[in-house]
Amino acid sequence: MSVFGMLLLALVGALGLGFYGHRLNQLDDSVTAYQKATQQYQIRNQALQNVNQMEEVFNLYLLRGDRDVLQFMAQPRTNLEQLAQREINGQRDPILVNLAADTKKWYEQTVQPMVDARQKVPAGQPLPEHFFDAYHAVDKTGVLFASESAQNNAASAMLSASVNPRWLWLSYPLAGLLVICVVALTVGAVKRVHQLRQAAEDAGDEEEDEHGGNEPPHEETK
Repeated sequence: MSVFGMLLLALVGALGLGFYGHRLNQLDDSVTAYQKATQQYQIRNQALQNVNQMEEVFNLYLLRGDRDVLQFMAQPRTNLEQLAQREINGQRDPILVNLAADTKKWYEQTVQPMVDARQKVPAGQPLPEHFFDAYHAVDKTGVLFASESAQNNAASAMLSASVNPRWLWLSYPLAGLLVICVVALTVGAVKRVHQLRQAAEDAGDEEEDEHGGNEPPHEETK
């Protein structure tokens, strides 16, 4: 096989290995992003559970009027604030920061005024007709959408970056082809250097023989 053919095969093998290396690097980045999205998804779900728990306690209070029930809102509030302060890869989750801020605003503008209004209703009497007009829950739609979207996008990216197992076996013959071509080119280069050296030595011997044959014979001295 010619040197050009060897170089061409070596180039094909190198390009093939480079392609698979690039795809595997993409897959590694996608797996890392998916793991981060999964962790973020779990933390956001924990935050939503705390908000739901606060709303359930508040609703229970509105029905019963027992102020002691409100103490069970303290722990979920603390948990939510801690989750909002947690950092992933050195960054806080802006979705959780906004959720914590919205929940705090809900507590100050809805929970506390309605608690005060509920305490003014005498025991055993029905609540005023328009009592629940000021009631509203925390808007959690943005958190749910962002969590689902982030995880789905990360899963799609990981799936698109995966190398098809049916073609993964090609990396092995490509690596073998590259090694064979490199070895063949190295052996060929060594042989070529040896041939040039041998040709130079033969040319030198022939030149010496020509100079030796052209010298006139020496006359014998009497």
